[in-house]
Amino acid sequence: MFHEKLESIFLPANNLNMENSSEIIKEIKKKLWENRVQRTGFLQSKAIINIAETQPVYLTPEIRIKCRNILWVKESNLYDEKLMESLPKKFELAFKKNKKWPSRIIKEIDKYTKEKDAFIQEMRNANWLGKIIQQKQVYLEKYIDLLIKIQKYYIIAVPLTDYCEFELKKYNKNLLIYATPIRQLDIDKMNSSLWRIKKERDYNKREFLIKTHLDKYAWIKTAYNIIEDYTINDIRKELEELKYVKSKQKNAKREDSFLLDGLRAGIYLRNRMKELSQQLWYYFEKLGNAIAEELSLGREEFYQLSPSEVLKSFKKNRCVVSKREINRRHYGFVHGIINNREIILTGKSCQDLYKYYNKFLANSVQEIKGSVACSGRKVGIVKIISNKDSFNKLREGEILVASMTTPDFVVIMKMAGAIVTDEGGLSCHAAIVSRELNVPCITGTKVGTKILKDGDLVEVDADKGVIKILKQN
Repeated sequence: MFHEKLESIFLPANNLNMENSSEIIKEIKKKLWENRVQRTGFLQSKAIINIAETQPVYLTPEIRIKCRNILWVKESNLYDEKLMESLPKKFELAFKKNKKWPSRIIKEIDKYTKEKDAFIQEMRNANWLGKIIQQKQVYLEKYIDLLIKIQKYYIIAVPLTDYCEFELKKYNKNLLIYATPIRQLDIDKMNSSLWRIKKERDYNKREFLIKTHLDKYAWIKTAYNIIEDYTINDIRKELEELKYVKSKQKNAKREDSFLLDGLRAGIYLRNRMKELSQQLWYYFEKLGNAIAEELSLGREEFYQLSPSEVLKSFKKNRCVVSKREINRRHYGFVHGIINNREIILTGKSCQDLYKYYNKFLANSVQEIKGSVACSGRKVGIVKIISNKDSFNKLREGEILVASMTTPDFVVIMKMAGAIVTDEGGLSCHAAIVSRELNVPCITGTKVGTKILKDGDLVEVDADKGVIKILKQN
């Protein structure tokens, strides 16, 4: 059974005592970690992602990648640095054996997309009031299984784009104009849908297109089980600000075209996994609420349980985690897989680790470095944009600083004097869009959102990849 397999892999995290916590913290601090991303979200979705990324991924039949250590410390996703450093060599060997290996992984994602579509159709048609708890468990397990199948490739998607970028720069930096997904994404189809609406002059047909669009892309603002409604007002605002951007996608005929294919496959993978997961999180919501009610939990309490804790709660017919422990998770948690075993820490242990991994950020830092995604220079006022709720902070010509950008950021990226991100490289979303808009952009600073504050005056030198703090707010 799926739940027995899941439970057998991991340590029962809610049974950790203080002695165990101390040992685990020592083990964590012994390892070197790469801080790859910052994400807000519930423990449950992050736990599923951790489980997914510790599944083996085969580049070729002979070359396997297996992550044994991964952590979420509050909003920071930490990866085993030793594993990350080993990946370029594995990619090199895989390309020597089979230059088309990324296309096989895309075919696997296509297969899981069909499974996802069928599952979501069932979710949309289901009436959970009429189903017994065992039936709900079956669908819960399908949901977890699909997320694991889809998210397991994230362990290679970003490193693959980084590797291909690095190798391509040896030949010619201009090759990065090819840095677009190898296939159309749902977000591209969404943009095309908006253009159809904008061009339609008949009022009734236009209203029908808007409602159809809203139903099809209702999931677009969902992340990590945080559900935010996509509304008709959102669509009308997008239509007002819709701007044509000429695609720079080209086809390369070169000896190194396998690297370009690898780069574009990596871009597609990381964006495709994101949107497929968004759809699953969105359409699971009704079932999640039904399960929460079965376990006498509120919605947010339910999403702070790990998958194994939910499955154990099904067995016991009650929640196996105390309300006190769940409440602590609202204030911060560490979830991870350490040496193939699941751990969850809250309270003082979580706060200690959070401080430990942020101690390198000194207030005296005056210069931040990253990768040049689009050249240019701009002096301006910083605005930290963490999500759509903070979009209205940015004024024309100000410096947009974010952990990363997603398609819904494009509206304000058009207003920015320059763009700075913690994450990404020359082929991330911010880099691609900044080049299309010709806005100076520096990506991959790792610490931009932590060091810079709203109101700081900075110089973004996107010729050299340096952000200088001229005056702190």
